[in-house]
Amino acid sequence: MKRRFALVIALFLINTSQIFPAKIYAFTPYPQTAYAREFIEKCDGQEWFIDEVERLLNVREKSLNTINSRDDFVFIEIFGLKDKGIAGVLPRAIGELYNLRELFLSGNELTG
Repeated sequence: MKRRFALVIALFLINTSQIFPAKIYAFTPYPQTAYAREFIEKCDGQEWFIDEVERLLNVREKSLNTINSRDDFVFIEIFGLKDKGIAGVLPRAIGELYNLRELFLSGNELTG
């Protein structure tokens, strides 16, 4: 009986996840270093950029809140948010990603 109940719950969760997609995580910065404050200011309020940089840093167990220099971005070589419906400006902070080799932002409404 317990297995059948667990199976019913699992199927329910699978089916409702398609109806109610998971909430997109939005990072709220609390910069703890001078460089982190400067970088976040250069993001020009573009949350899409802040969220993606934070996601990329998290892969390396880092955070925007604790970065110390642009060297913390050395591993970011590809930045891709193609066809995400993003609107806004390309932030000045993108210049800090000095090792960036590929940038995919087509299909969005960006300026600057």
